[in-house]
Amino acid sequence: MVIDIINQQRQLQRQEEAYSNFINSINSKETRREYHTNFSYFMKFCQKTTHQDMLLVPVAELESTIRDYIVHLRHHRRLSPSTVSSYMSPIIHFYEMNGVIINW
Repeated sequence: MVIDIINQQRQLQRQEEAYSNFINSINSKETRREYHTNFSYFMKFCQKTTHQDMLLVPVAELESTIRDYIVHLRHHRRLSPSTVSSYMSPIIHFYEMNGVIINW
């Protein structure tokens, strides 16, 4: 029982750290809001509920998912290349701030 509580607290701390690394490195309040929103869309696309879960995806799978997400944005949502770029910026930032190296 006590071990379960400690493990839950550690998981929550890691999750908060991943989000904190991402969001607190942005100075502008407006950019913070936009990055939070756009990264949430990517999390939903990945069917993940926590930022920590996003860090647990293997890099090769993540790279493939990002490509699928770009195709989804361009062809299914019919977004312009510049809008797709604005959706990609928070993804790039999140992984850079959490030390994940992705072959872009």
